[in-house]
Amino acid sequence: MRQDPLVLKFQQAIISEAEAKLKRPLRDFERKFIVSRGSLIALEAIGDSVKTKDPAQLEGYLGSER
Repeated sequence: MRQDPLVLKFQQAIISEAEAKLKRPLRDFERKFIVSRGSLIALEAIGDSVKTKDPAQLEGYLGSER
């Protein structure tokens, strides 16, 4: 099943913001945490967390399903 282009764009924006905050590329499991969500509501919550958490908290959050 193909994903909606809006969802893909939102996922990429979140990934870019997380990488900028962490000052490194995301690890595979961190990227999977984001791209496994296809719901705009879930992505909005992840995006809000990326914006509000400090880098250490963000690493824990993105690795919470590891």
